[in-house]
Amino acid sequence: MANRIDAMFAPMGLLLLALIILIAVLRLVRSRSMKGGGIGDPLDPHDEDTSGSRGASRPTIHSDFRSVLDRLLLPRRAAHPDWERLDGAYDVKGRVIASFTHNGTVYSINGESTFDAIERVDAWMQEHPGEDPFIVPKGQGARGRLVLRPEIGVEDPKSLRIETA
Repeated sequence: MANRIDAMFAPMGLLLLALIILIAVLRLVRSRSMKGGGIGDPLDPHDEDTSGSRGASRPTIHSDFRSVLDRLLLPRRAAHPDWERLDGAYDVKGRVIASFTHNGTVYSINGESTFDAIERVDAWMQEHPGEDPFIVPKGQGARGRLVLRPEIGVEDPKSLRIETA
């Protein structure tokens, strides 16, 4: 009788264990996609500067947009060629990826921005050295947000979200 009980529960036990492992893997994948870069992303801007109290980290404020492109965004693209957004997430609100100074104001790039827009800006900046790729929308003043010049060819203004920090 004991052998019959063991024989019935052995496959069920294995099935239950497989189900628990599957649920754990699905939760891990979901949490990593919501965080955008996964655990320990070497290109996370919060890993750049660990100064501050109790080991709290703050993102580096780059001197200009070109330095953000060269030091963070283009290497991130090379490391994650399959990502559409800068943070690699889908259907979640983005977080600040990088900050830079532009005309004396600190602006932040949101993770919802797309690599397509970043690559277009990079190409335009290489073709037009020294020219500013950004304009400030009317009524925004120095505070608010930056948008790309129309001649860059990025049709969706939300594909590059840059707002004051």
